[in-house]
This record gives sequence, C-alpha cells and structure tokens, in this order.
Amino acid sequence: MVLNIINMLNNFSMKNKVFFIVIFLLALNNSIYSYDCKKMNIDEARALNYENNDVIFIGKVIKTDKTLFTFKVIEVFKGKSDTIYQVQINSNLNINLGDKCLIYAHYQNESKNLIINECSISRSFCNPVIFNIYDIPHPPLNFEEDEDKFNNSMKLLQLQSKIDLVEEVSWLRGKRIMALVQNNEKILNRLTNYFIYVSLLFLILIIFLLFKRVKKVYTSN
Repeated sequence: MVLNIINMLNNFSMKNKVFFIVIFLLALNNSIYSYDCKKMNIDEARALNYENNDVIFIGKVIKTDKTLFTFKVIEVFKGKSDTIYQVQINSNLNINLGDKCLIYAHYQNESKNLIINECSISRSFCNPVIFNIYDIPHPPLNFEEDEDKFNNSMKLLQLQSKIDLVEEVSWLRGKRIMALVQNNEKILNRLTNYFIYVSLLFLILIIFLLFKRVKKVYTSN
C-alpha cells in the first residue's frame, strides 16, 4: 500500500504532490476526529450542540495563545452577552487569527472557563467543513485522470458547507427569538399572577372596610 502511494506520487507534478499531501492529511485528520465523534447529519448536530453548550456566538479571533483563543464578539445566540470571550479549544478545529467563527462552548466544571470539546460543530466561516458531518472525498489513485472530478467534489463540499452555515445562523437567530418570547411569557405570567394577588388583597380590603362600616352603622342604631 505504501509502495503504491510512493509510486503514484512519483508520477505527479510538484503542484499535484503538494495538493495530494494536503488532502491526505485532511482525510487522516477526518479519520482521527471521527473515531470518537458519532457520525450524524447536520440537523442532529445542531440540536445536540445547542442543548449541550452554554454559550453560542459569532466572533472574530483577535488573539491566540496555544489552545486559548480570544474572540471579539459579533453576535450572541445563547448565553450571557459580552464583548470579549476567551475560549479553550480542545479539538482539531481549523481556526486561525483573524477568522470569523461560529462558536459553541460550555463552562468547564461550573467555572468561568469556556471550552470547546472534540465533537463541537464550531467552525470558521472561511472553512466550514465539519469532519463528522460531511463525507470528505478521498484523493483518487489515478490523480492525473480524475483531478477535475476530485476538484469538483471538493468545491461542491465547500459550497454545501457554506450554505449549511448560513442556514444554521438563521436557525440560531430563530432559537434566540423563541427564547426571548418564552422569557417574556414567563415575565408576563409572573406579572399576571402578581396582579391577581394584588387584586385579591384589594378586594379583601374593600370587603373588610365595608363590613366594618356596616357593623358601625348597625351598632349606632
């Protein structure tokens, strides 16, 4: 197998060799990543990540320190709104300085430290492909003949992942609106209960005063 790959690479141009190696590493990373992460469709992944994370936001990477990333917040869908978030990324996410990203993060052990786990669907807008969601095309053995077909498959994958990301942002905005409506309904219910309680007290007070007045009139007669 290894000898076949070496012989195949010898027949490639330098450009195609570099391209093949990049794709091979991408496929290898896909296999490693998917080993511990359940394969699921994008809708299942969205629902699972929404429920299992405390903070969901769009932000721009403004600082990196090994696995600690600092984001300038653009839009928050879930959790406390803030201007800056620091997130510990414990995964193989392809996120770089300056990238605009959609981040799903949770607090570690009830602390203030936000982390992204291995199976998160957090991703960069530049490269939104999620390894345990999409089927990554494998480089063909006869690259010279099937190069166009493989390149088209990669372009379609990139296009589909970008479309899914746009739809996901719209879905998250809908979830945020629903959460606000539910929260307003809770507030309205509390205000309604408070109004009923106050009204009952006021009615009891009126009845008491009327009873006291009637008693006074009856006593005077």
